[in-house]
Amino acid sequence: MVLALLLREENRKFILAQDEEGRQLDVDALLKLVATLGGGSTTTQPVRVLIDVGAQILEAGNQSVAQQWLAMTPEADVEAAIFFSHSDEIMVIDREGHVETLFSSSFRQRMGGCLVFLDQQHSRGVDLKLLPMTRAAVTLGPRLTKDRLVQACNRLRGLEKSQSLLFLIPPEVSHNMRSVLGISSDRDFTSADVLKWSMAQTCQSLDNLRPLWANQGLQYHRRIELWDSLVEQPDPSKETAIAIQEPEARTLSQLYAPWDKDEANAKGYMSECGVENGQVQELLKTLQSASGHITTSAYLHEEQEREIACEVEREQQVSRPPSYQPNKHSLHNDVRHFATFGEFPGNRPSKAVTLAFHGLANTSAGKADHPRLLAPRLYSTLDFNKTAKESQNNLMDDFCKPVNWILSSAHSDILLIVSQYEANELITIVRKSKNSRLNIYAPRLTKPMRSFRHLDFFGIGANISTQPNDSMTRCLELFSGSLYFSSFEEYKNFRSFLGLITDYLGELPDGSMTNEGFVKFFTRMSLQWPLDSPFTESPLPFLSALIHIRTRGSGYQQSHIDTIIKAMPLSAERFD
Repeated sequence: MVLALLLREENRKFILAQDEEGRQLDVDALLKLVATLGGGSTTTQPVRVLIDVGAQILEAGNQSVAQQWLAMTPEADVEAAIFFSHSDEIMVIDREGHVETLFSSSFRQRMGGCLVFLDQQHSRGVDLKLLPMTRAAVTLGPRLTKDRLVQACNRLRGLEKSQSLLFLIPPEVSHNMRSVLGISSDRDFTSADVLKWSMAQTCQSLDNLRPLWANQGLQYHRRIELWDSLVEQPDPSKETAIAIQEPEARTLSQLYAPWDKDEANAKGYMSECGVENGQVQELLKTLQSASGHITTSAYLHEEQEREIACEVEREQQVSRPPSYQPNKHSLHNDVRHFATFGEFPGNRPSKAVTLAFHGLANTSAGKADHPRLLAPRLYSTLDFNKTAKESQNNLMDDFCKPVNWILSSAHSDILLIVSQYEANELITIVRKSKNSRLNIYAPRLTKPMRSFRHLDFFGIGANISTQPNDSMTRCLELFSGSLYFSSFEEYKNFRSFLGLITDYLGELPDGSMTNEGFVKFFTRMSLQWPLDSPFTESPLPFLSALIHIRTRGSGYQQSHIDTIIKAMPLSAERFD
C-alpha cells in the first residue's frame, strides 16, 4: 500500500543533497536547502517535516537542529519547531528559545505553525497529527533497507490523501544507486529508483546474515547430539552438560583468530553431528566464503547504525520516608463554630487554626526566608497542618496535605483551609448553615486545566456572592502550589507580588536588584511598584522549596512557575 503511494507523481521528486563540487552537505547547508524547498512557490507546499532516516545529520543534537532550522524559516510561516529530546520526550522550542513538552504547550493545538524534525531513532513508531497539506523531506543513507524507509515515510498518515514528500539523496547514496541499478549519469532519479535501491539493500542485508543463520543451525544440531548422548549415559558427566551451554562471552583471540581456528570448529561440527548428516553439510556450505574458508561473520553479529542511540539501564529504587506515628484526626469545636456561624467564638483568633504559611514551619519551605505575616487572612486548621507526630530533627515535607477544601464566611473575607476528614465531618453542618460555605479547590497543575482560584466551581452551604479578592487568590495559589496562570496580566501581578521586576520602571540604582530580578524593598518604596510586596529577601528559594513539596517529585519543568524560579521572564505571546 505504502509503496504504491510513494510511486505517485507528487512523491516522485528527489533533491541531490550535495554542493557544487559534488561533496556531502554539512548540517547548516542541508538545513538551508530544506528551508528553501517550495518556499518561494505558490503551487508547491514548503517542507515542514524533516525525517532523517538516512542519518545525514550527525554533527548536531536534535534541539540544535530544530533551532537552526527554525531560525532559517520566515517568521510569518512558522512559530516553533518540534523534536525529540535525549530522554525520548517530544519537545517544542519557540523563536525565543523557550523549550517545553509538546503536550503541555499551546502548540499542541496548532501544530500547523510548527516545523517537525525526526531523527533516525524516531523515524518509526511516532504518530503525530500533521496537517492535511503537510510536505516532508526524507533523507537517504547507506545500507537503508526498504522496511526502515517505508516506516519513515509512513509517519505521514495522510499520504493517501493530500500529504506528500520528496527524497534527499547524498552523493554516497547517489553513486551507489547508479552502480547497483545501472543508471546512467545523465538520467535523474525517481521514487521508483529509490524503492528498487532500498530493496537491493534489503537483499544485501539478508545475505550478510546467512552465515549467522547457518551458525545457529549448526549449534542446534550440535546440542541435539550432545543431549542424546547425555540421556543415554547412566551417569552423565558435568563436562557434557557444560558443553551444551553456549558461552556468554568470547575472548579477542577467539573472535579474531586466524582462519584455521574456524576450520577446526567446522571439523568439530562434522565430527559431533555426523558426516552423513545432509542438513549439517548444507549449513557448512553456507558458512564457506568464495575462497572456501569459514566466514568469521557467522560468529559475530554486528548491527551497525549510523546514529547511535545510547540506552542507559536504570534500576529504580524506592526511597520511602522514615516511619512516623500518625496523628489522630480531630474536629475542633472552634472550627465547628466557624462552619455554623461564619466566625470564631467571640470573634477572636482561635488556637485551633494558624496562618496557613505558619503551618509550614517544620518543612524546607518554612526554613527558607519568607515574611512572617504573609497572607494574614488565609488560615489552616491544626488537623490540616499535622499529619504525623513531628520530629525536631527531620523535616515534614513528605506529610503535607494537598489543598482541596476551603471554608469561606459570609461575614468576612477569611478563608479557612480544612482537611478531608474535617470536610467530611462538616458537610451536614454546612448544608444547613447560612453563614459559611465549603468550597472545593485544586491547584492548577497542567496548562489545559481550569482555574479554581475564584472558588466558583462547586460549593456547599450559604450562597456567598462575593469572590476572594486578587490578593487573597494570589496567596492561595502560592500556598497550594499552582503552576500556571490564566493570563499574562495574572503572571505580571504575581511577579510584582514576589518583588520581581517585569516592566521597565526607569533606571535602578546600582545594587538595588539581584541577578534573579528581585528588587530590594527600599528601592520598591521609591518606585511606582504595581503591587504591595511583603518580601524583603529574594522569594525564589522559598518558592522553589514550596513547589517541590506540593508537586511531590512529579516535576514542574517548563511550567510558568518554573520559569519564575529559573529567572526566565515570559512574554505575552506565551499566554495566547
